[in-house]
Amino acid sequence: MNDNQTRREEIRREDRRQFPRFILTIILCGVGGGVLGFLSTPLMEGGGDTLAWLGTVALPTAMPVLMWLTVAATLAYCAPQLRRAQRIWQEGPGDEGEREQAADVHLTRSLTFSSLAQVVLFTCFGINSAGVQTVMVQTEELDHLFLISLGAGILALLVGLAVLISLQRRTVNLVREMSPEKDGSVYQMDFQRLWLRRLDEAELARAHRAGFAAYRVGQGCCLVCWLLAVFGGMFGWMTWGAVLLVGLIWGAMTLTYCLASRDKASAASMSTL
Repeated sequence: MNDNQTRREEIRREDRRQFPRFILTIILCGVGGGVLGFLSTPLMEGGGDTLAWLGTVALPTAMPVLMWLTVAATLAYCAPQLRRAQRIWQEGPGDEGEREQAADVHLTRSLTFSSLAQVVLFTCFGINSAGVQTVMVQTEELDHLFLISLGAGILALLVGLAVLISLQRRTVNLVREMSPEKDGSVYQMDFQRLWLRRLDEAELARAHRAGFAAYRVGQGCCLVCWLLAVFGGMFGWMTWGAVLLVGLIWGAMTLTYCLASRDKASAASMSTL
C-alpha cells in the first residue's frame, strides 16, 4: 500500500469515527427545533395579543431611546480611547514601533465599539421604521406618539452616523500619521480597497484570519437564522420572504468567500473587475 492509499484509509477512518456524532447533532437539533415550535404555539395562543402589541407597537416606539443611548455610549467610550491613542503616539515612552503598538490597542477598542454601535443603530432604526405600517393598519392613522418616536429615530440615526464617521476619520488619520505608507480618506468611495492595498504582510495575514473567523461565525448565524425563519413560517410568525432574505445573504457570503479563496492568479484577475 503506497502513501496515498494509506492516507485515504486514515481519512476514511476519521470520517467513520466522526459520522455518528454528526448524525446525533443533526437529530438533536431537529428535535429541539420541533419542541420549541410545539411549545411556542400555546404561548402565542394564550398571550398572542399582548406579545403582538409589544412586538409591533411598544418595541418599535421605544427604539429611539436605545439609539440615543448608543450614541451617548459611543462618544463616552470611543472619544477617550482615541485621545489616549493620540497621547501615547505623541508623548509616550519608547521608540515609534513601541508607541504605535501601544496606541493600536486603544484604536482597536474604539473601532470595535463603534462598529457594534453602527449595527445597533441600523437595527433599532429598522425596527422603529417597520412599525409605521403596523400602526397604520391597527389604528388607520399614525399615532402622535409614534410620529414623535419616528422623528426621534431619524434624528438619532443621522447624529449617530455623523459621530461614527467622525470617529472613523480620526482613527484613520492617526493610523496614517503613524504609518505614512497608508493611503486613502474615509470620504473616498473605494477607501476600503485602497486601504487593503497598503497593508503589509503581517497586517494582511491578520486581516485574512479575521475574515475567516467572520466567515465561520457568519455561516453559523445564517444557519440559525434560516432555522428560525423556517419555523417562523411554519407557525405563522414570518413569511417566506424571511427565508429568501437569509438565503440571499448566505449565498452572497459563501460566493464571496469561495471567489476570494481561489489561487493568487485567479484572485489577481478578479481584482480588475
